Amino acid sequence: MKHPWPAALLLASALLSACSAEDMTEPESQNPPNILFILIDDLGYNDLGLNSGNAGQTPHLNAFAEQGMHFTRNYVDSTCSATRAGIMTGRPPVASGFRPSGLGISPETETLPEALKLLGYSTHHVGKWHLGYASRLAWPLSQGYDSFYGFLNQFLLRGPHEDGHLSIGRPTYFNPWLQKGDENPEQHQGHLSDLLVQQAVSFLDQAESRSEPWFLNYWTYLPHMPIEPAVRFAKAFPDTPQGRYRAMLAQIDDAIGQVLRALDRNGLDDNTMVVIASDNGGTNLQIDNNAPYFGVKASFTEGGVRTPLMIRWPDGRRKGSIQDEVVSYLDYYPTLVVAAGGQVDAELPGRDLGVLSDGGVLESRELYWEAGDSEVNVWGALSRDGRWRLQQYFHGERQLYDLEQDPTGAQDVAAKYPAEMEALSSRFLEWRKEQRELQLSFELDGPNGRGRLLGESLQRSPGFGGFSFAIGVSPGVQSSQSEQVIAAQPGHWRLSQIGGQLHLKMKDISLTTPAPQGSDCTSIIVTTHYAHRDLRPRSSEAFVELYVAGQKKAEGRKQRPGLPHDSHAKPTYVGQGAGGGSRYEGKLSMPIIYNERLFSADESDPLLGNSVAELSREVCVSPEG
Repeated sequence: MKHPWPAALLLASALLSACSAEDMTEPESQNPPNILFILIDDLGYNDLGLNSGNAGQTPHLNAFAEQGMHFTRNYVDSTCSATRAGIMTGRPPVASGFRPSGLGISPETETLPEALKLLGYSTHHVGKWHLGYASRLAWPLSQGYDSFYGFLNQFLLRGPHEDGHLSIGRPTYFNPWLQKGDENPEQHQGHLSDLLVQQAVSFLDQAESRSEPWFLNYWTYLPHMPIEPAVRFAKAFPDTPQGRYRAMLAQIDDAIGQVLRALDRNGLDDNTMVVIASDNGGTNLQIDNNAPYFGVKASFTEGGVRTPLMIRWPDGRRKGSIQDEVVSYLDYYPTLVVAAGGQVDAELPGRDLGVLSDGGVLESRELYWEAGDSEVNVWGALSRDGRWRLQQYFHGERQLYDLEQDPTGAQDVAAKYPAEMEALSSRFLEWRKEQRELQLSFELDGPNGRGRLLGESLQRSPGFGGFSFAIGVSPGVQSSQSEQVIAAQPGHWRLSQIGGQLHLKMKDISLTTPAPQGSDCTSIIVTTHYAHRDLRPRSSEAFVELYVAGQKKAEGRKQRPGLPHDSHAKPTYVGQGAGGGSRYEGKLSMPIIYNERLFSADESDPLLGNSVAELSREVCVSPEG
């Protein structure tokens, strides 16, 4: 049996830097409930005392589980950012460019707090964000929250942050730099967990004065590394890696107990829906976080993505019930919106878990995961019936686990069940192709394909993660020796023709190659990957490649590239410059943008369909080409 643990830990180090929707019914209560959403960081399945059989571990969380519904087959993504993106949008994180890190959720995507604001809620976020810091468009107040107190990224906790510049450093729990709203972070004295729980409790102590229902995110950092419990908790446990980790479990359990007591003390229990979840599995570095399940955080194993989930409805529905249904983090969005009295898009993959609280049955759906760039891709799937778990790690062999025969997901049975593996792989790959292409609007602004691309601002702009732009050009007879713009986004990149040469300028990388000739459609593809590694900034790097007619003509690389300019909302101009000048003399097809890097035929993965050749053929058969 192949053990993916070393690969998973390597990926963690590199990547950490319905009933169906149309059947959803409105809640019976005339008063929309307040919503408290607690997200715990890296809490493994076995960290919850109720799951480990250790009644003394996490007593407050154990008691809470008895007050509501306790889900035993809840699936999330394998890392922090990706799960958060799915929670916030109700969409797979790769659709927002999170594999698992991303520049942020594009402002054109409606988020959970934005949906709740439309229903009359005030919205507030306390704690870890980890959904983008390089662009202010990705910060909490731009994503639907009325208030924010916490940190955009754990690598910003150490500081110092001076003159508005965010400084990357190793995470710390002690005397952290925290941010209020869009203000510059400031250093606070004390332990991070204490500072965050004080803010959450203070909010609840003042909640009675609010006339509108409220939505509060309390997203903890405990028990995420570094293993730094507050002194008063550390003293109660042995001074060993295991003891210090258990002290952190005790500390987060105590913090959540304080928040739940504040609800009760302020008379908010009767009309507050409370969700407590974890964002991914544990690391297994100090204790066996995920027992009895195989695997760790950053892997698409049972241990990597099967985590605690508990929901308490205000009216006490299904109190103390244990739910063995397969549910996922994509279900949280519709569940909360429906509980608030709203409706959700029927095309979202999630389901309203309130159906289970009423004794109903959910429509089963398959789950899919993907992480890494195209060069070191990791992916997986869980079959609709919850039996088959599929994995592929990097360039290794695919693995299949029969969770009916071995619920721990430790025994690879791919050789025994090839038909099941191929069928599940095929469905995953079709899903993957749908997620990578950006759904953009095109405003025509003249003949021959001139216009502007709009939408998906934080993915349409290159410079963070994967990006591929493809367009078909039919040059015709070229007369101008002046610059002719094929595509350009001010502040980000520019592809143009000057005389007989193509010129690509992407921040600090410039490429040149002969331009296509003749009247036939020729594909031009720009494909890039910008890896900004917070854990190892010196290893950050950028790749930019220029393909013409499916052949690589030029490439450039840069170590330690800077972050992209924060001007992502600007249109991408096609066939002309921003002022309407520098027009392209030939004819252009409708552009296509993928949120991933593509490869030449000899470098690509045929199974993933990530070759330039495939997109090259597609762009020149478009109706406009």
